[in-house]
Amino acid sequence: MEQISSNGSIFFVQTPEGALDFAKRLVENGGMNIEKDRLAVIDVSQGKAYIWGSFESCIKSKFPFLVVECVA
Repeated sequence: MEQISSNGSIFFVQTPEGALDFAKRLVENGGMNIEKDRLAVIDVSQGKAYIWGSFESCIKSKFPFLVVECVA
């Protein structure tokens, strides 16, 4: 629990695994629905955002080098 802190619906997690691996693990094990749920995992150290779910298409077009779609 000391790895997780929150600010409303935004959660901050410190984990030894990479952001993409963490996002995939959440999607695979979290019972998420791709039509209703969305997830963004931001890796501050690499300046990348891994997104999954129903995001607006303009996010990737505006930030093509920062946003990676997470396919699980």
